[in-house]
Amino acid sequence: MCLSDPTRPLMLKETELAEEFGVSRTPIRQILQLLAHAQLVETHIGVGTSSVVMNEADKVSHFRVYMDITRIAAHIAGDTPAPRHTTLELMAVQNMLKVDDDRSADAFVALYGRVIDAMALTVMDPILCFAIQAAHWRALRWRAQDIQTGGTEIWKSVEANLQNAVDGALSGKSRILLLAASHNGQRYIQEMAQHTTAPTPSPGD
Repeated sequence: MCLSDPTRPLMLKETELAEEFGVSRTPIRQILQLLAHAQLVETHIGVGTSSVVMNEADKVSHFRVYMDITRIAAHIAGDTPAPRHTTLELMAVQNMLKVDDDRSADAFVALYGRVIDAMALTVMDPILCFAIQAAHWRALRWRAQDIQTGGTEIWKSVEANLQNAVDGALSGKSRILLLAASHNGQRYIQEMAQHTTAPTPSPGD
C-alpha cells in the first residue's frame, strides 16, 4: 500500500491478502482494522477496503502534523532515557544503508518501517504513541512516492534525516531524539517550499 500513489485509492481484498501472506482472513481483518484506526485505510459498505486517498494540497500539513506531534512528545518525555533498542535499531538501519546500494522505494519502506517501530518505543503515552505512528506512516507514503518519482537524489535527504535521528538517540535522551525527528519534518517542509518556489528554466537555459 505504501508504494501505491497516495492520491489514488488502492483496493485491499482480504482473500487475496490472506493468500499472499499464507494466513487466514482473521489476522488480515485485524490488521486492516488497525490501519483504519490509523486513518491509512477506509472501508466502504458494499465495496470493500481501500487505502485512504490523500490530497497533494494537504501534503505540507501532513508533515506539519507529524512535526508538531513529535515536538509535543519531546516536551512530555523530558529527560527520559532513550530506549537502548531504539538506538541500536536506528544505527542498524543506518549501517544497512551504508552496505546496501538498493535505493528503491521498496527498500525505503522496509527500512523506515523499522525506524517507525523503533521511534515508537520512546513515547510512553499509548494515545500519543499511536498518533505519532499514524502521522509517521502517512508521511512515509508521501516520501515513498517522492522516491518513485524523484529518483535516488531523494535518498540524500533520507540519509541526512536518519543521521540526525541517530545523533539524537546517541544523546541518551528521548527528548532530544524526538526533537531531531521533529526537525526532520521541518526540514522536509522547507525542501518542499524550495522546490515549489524554484524558478522554471526557460527553453534557452
